Amino acid sequence: MLHVWRALRLVWEAAPGWSLVNLGMTVAQGLVPLAQVWLMKLIVDAITRGVASPDHAAAFRTAATWIGVAAAVGLAAAFLRALAALVNEAMGQVVTDHVADVIHAQSIAVDLEYYENPRYYDVLHRAQQEAPYRPLRIINDLTTTGQALISLVAMASLLLTLHWLVGVVVVAAAVPGALVRLRFSGQLYRWQRQRTVADRLSVYLHWLLTDGARAKEVRLFDLGEVFRRWYRELRQTLRRERLAIARRRALGDVLSGAGAVAAVFGTFAYIAWQTIRGAISVGAVAIY
Repeated sequence: MLHVWRALRLVWEAAPGWSLVNLGMTVAQGLVPLAQVWLMKLIVDAITRGVASPDHAAAFRTAATWIGVAAAVGLAAAFLRALAALVNEAMGQVVTDHVADVIHAQSIAVDLEYYENPRYYDVLHRAQQEAPYRPLRIINDLTTTGQALISLVAMASLLLTLHWLVGVVVVAAAVPGALVRLRFSGQLYRWQRQRTVADRLSVYLHWLLTDGARAKEVRLFDLGEVFRRWYRELRQTLRRERLAIARRRALGDVLSGAGAVAAVFGTFAYIAWQTIRGAISVGAVAIY
């Protein structure tokens, strides 16, 4: 969790204004699904009442009104998505430039002895490798997580009106999946730190094999096949270790997903029973 807070602080320091705009967009987009399902309930209820109403024209006008409102909300959602993409891109560019500036500042501020320290180059390698894409990924992940969390809380609050236990079950079903993602993202982060030396070495070997300035020496000493084999072994090791983490995460996702599916369809069964008993309307089925 510490690196998450560091990332948040970094993004805020780089673009506080864009961060506030992005926060507002995240909240708005998180609430849109709730508005859409509520309007769907109103539409279904209006249609259901219209079927039994003698004045079909009036019933259709009511349903058409709610359909128009739902269409407006859909257009607003599309506008928010486009605007959010623009905001995220702007934030990503600002944060990327800020990270590059931080790297430059540290590079000219450190003592010269650091340039003789392999650990310094490990840190610099990670920063250079991740600076072009990591800030934007952090922003996108935080935005997606924030939207999902807001939507989850909103939907759970709505389900509480059906039965308090239903809301608790739905929220509880989402927790294992979040914990799995958090755990394995931490494992991947630690693995990347531990394997920085091997990754740097593979990059260096690739450079030796492809750089024109080194081609003569590589061929003169017949090192091409040696470097190729060394590179392949390194990449195979890194790939095998990373795939092992991915397999464990996939298993965790399957297990947590199974619990979520059981909770969702158990909720559906309860809603169906309540609808058959007449406790809730047909339109409420759409919203729940």
